[in-house]
Amino acid sequence: MSVLEVVRRIHVYNQWADEQMLQAMDGLANEDLAREAPVAFGSLRGSLWHHLGAQLGWLRICAGYDTWSNLNVRDSASVDGISELFDGSHRMWREFIESLSEEDTLAPAELPIDEPFRQSAGTELVAWADEHGYRPGDRSGSRCCTW
Repeated sequence: MSVLEVVRRIHVYNQWADEQMLQAMDGLANEDLAREAPVAFGSLRGSLWHHLGAQLGWLRICAGYDTWSNLNVRDSASVDGISELFDGSHRMWREFIESLSEEDTLAPAELPIDEPFRQSAGTELVAWADEHGYRPGDRSGSRCCTW
């Protein structure tokens, strides 16, 4: 199986998994999505937005264009509105993957990760470590946080 075929299959699986997740949440009230919960980013809505942001952020890095400006954000509070945003993400990923050739997937990649992106990722890591009681230089089992 070619690398490009693997990329295509991963995209199809990711879209299927996202659709299953969103279907499971169908009918939830906006208040339920926003309610504080013991999940990443404090609520189901926060977790969904993080998941969507990661998809769009990596697409921005790989495809080299502003993904958010290609979405029509009409409703970011309901399952239906968030589902529309995921549909847009899946569409853009599909278009990007369809534009690739096998040679594109075999070429060495230079990911243009800019400094604001690095700082954002670092800030999230520091926040997570702080929330879980880790401090710079702290060694806990096999984990070592140094920054």
